[in-house]
Amino acid sequence: MNWLEEIITEYEHLNPLKERINQIKGLENYNDVIDISKALIETILRTILDERKIEYKSEDDLKKLLNHFLSNITYFDEVEGNVVTKLRAGLSTILDSIKEIRNDKGEISHGKSIYHLQTKKELARFIFENSCSFCGFIWSVHRNYDLDKLELKYEENQTFNDWIDDSKEEIVLKFKEIEYTFMPSRVLFLDSEAYKQVLWDFKSEKKYLIEKLDNSTNFANTHETIAELEKQKSKLELEDVCELIKIANENSQVEWILSDKDVFDFYSDILNGIEETELIVDFKKKLEENKPEK
Repeated sequence: MNWLEEIITEYEHLNPLKERINQIKGLENYNDVIDISKALIETILRTILDERKIEYKSEDDLKKLLNHFLSNITYFDEVEGNVVTKLRAGLSTILDSIKEIRNDKGEISHGKSIYHLQTKKELARFIFENSCSFCGFIWSVHRNYDLDKLELKYEENQTFNDWIDDSKEEIVLKFKEIEYTFMPSRVLFLDSEAYKQVLWDFKSEKKYLIEKLDNSTNFANTHETIAELEKQKSKLELEDVCELIKIANENSQVEWILSDKDVFDFYSDILNGIEETELIVDFKKKLEENKPEK
């Protein structure tokens, strides 16, 4: 059991990461191991920043996410801090290596031997195990420094609370002929660990699918992911919509089929009622230009 797996066992709301780690077993395409390693690091970093209320942009890469975290803590003494500064450079090198390998070995690389496109097993394993150690290190620092910043606030998760209340019936308690009605989300919040677990599931599933769409390398995969995202529409927040627009603008496997009915309808629906920023307005024009013919 590696460091990250030990942490997952201790913190129930990290349980969804087990699925990604288990995906490693039996994989023959070691390029996928690199992708999963990246996904683990990104998920851990974004979760830490969310829990600490540290602002970041949806388009921030792994190095920027790491810098956001390390720049906001003073957990180590002077000597340890100097070591961590050196470690940061090493960690950044690992993150750069993951990015470089993903770009070089991606399925859409052209003009290269099939043998070139496959990451070597030893390198994939090295990166995966180092990624787990990396995740274990930053999570342990996160959980042992300035814990008062980790207080969960009900009011800061309104989209999630609304989703819970819409999907569950109100809870009615009767005491001395008087009925008291409670919203399901409020009752769930009384158990902070249970609330955090469901909140994690709520956020991680849609983030996983957004990431899957971002990494789509063919039209079939795009259609499949859009169908899955269709079920998550009620969970999407403004930052999710902006990320999905960014993907549609930058990933040709999405952009080129914006006029397909399922893709067009999905994007049209998620734009309804959204604050019209410059990004939203520009994309609405682009979407209109790709409106399917009747």
